[in-house]
Amino acid sequence: MLNLYNTFFSRTEGIPIENGFEDRTQSTISFDDSTRTFTITPVGICYYWSNEIRYAVTTPQTVVIPDIEGVHFIYYEGSTLKTVVGFVEELITVYSFVGVVYWNATQKVSIILGDERHGRVMDSTTHLYHHSTEGCKWGKGLSPSSITIGTGDAAVDAQIAIEAGTIYDEDIKHTIAGQARPMSAPLIYRSGTNGDWKKIDSTGYIVTTTGSGRAAWNEFTGTTWQLTESSTNDFVLSHLLATNDTRHPMVWLVGQKTYTTLALARVGADIEFQQLKTGQLDTLMPEFVFIATFILQSASGYSNAVKSKVVTLESGEAFVDLRKR
Repeated sequence: MLNLYNTFFSRTEGIPIENGFEDRTQSTISFDDSTRTFTITPVGICYYWSNEIRYAVTTPQTVVIPDIEGVHFIYYEGSTLKTVVGFVEELITVYSFVGVVYWNATQKVSIILGDERHGRVMDSTTHLYHHSTEGCKWGKGLSPSSITIGTGDAAVDAQIAIEAGTIYDEDIKHTIAGQARPMSAPLIYRSGTNGDWKKIDSTGYIVTTTGSGRAAWNEFTGTTWQLTESSTNDFVLSHLLATNDTRHPMVWLVGQKTYTTLALARVGADIEFQQLKTGQLDTLMPEFVFIATFILQSASGYSNAVKSKVVTLESGEAFVDLRKR
């Protein structure tokens, strides 16, 4: 690790300093669930700034997060890669922010691996303002497609494709590749008395199931969070998010209510995404962009693997478009 401090860039010269990376393409990040190890690997030489001092990384750097449920933030304090549970403003204003991991201590898996290798194109105060007030924004594309309005008997009745597109996390432009149907994206939901977040690996469907196999919604009973089977012919919502996760940038968030009629579900599709109870994921929500909400009806008589089908709105559209909201 080389300390390459240059006094020309110091705050004493009157130039606002943004801590971070000179070029994100000079490094890659990864996380190993089996050892809870976060790794940043330089591509050639990786230059970053921490507390107004320039450093160069020429070999992989690692840090092991503790086996604690929740959001772990990864950062450089000087030449040392460190981790802290919970967001602190110094991650932006003093240190060099690298990445973030939501760790499920029960499943022993990382739910989210977020890329936070911001550059130095704005001062730290401006960066913190945008992070705290606006968060990540939709850029272009990411329209769901290949949507079949069927009977609930075919797999494609509850599967979609997604076109390529971009989202912007302040100065970071995340380019997300398109996917043909069935789009691969995990589903996340809350579980237990603490509402810990869990992940279901993608099955190609936009909804998950429980009980006898009908669609599940993510219920808070008053004391615990759980997946609850919808009643036959009822409706649930699936919320599609674009994220800064380097492994699976598209994620389905299981809806937290169930609806007895399409009309009620349609009203819910406009407001549920704004009222989601996200618990420990609150600090990561500014890094995500809501793309769309789908309404699905589930019935015992449907014969596809999730006993569910996408239903159309009164406008004829197959989803509520949230990209510009």
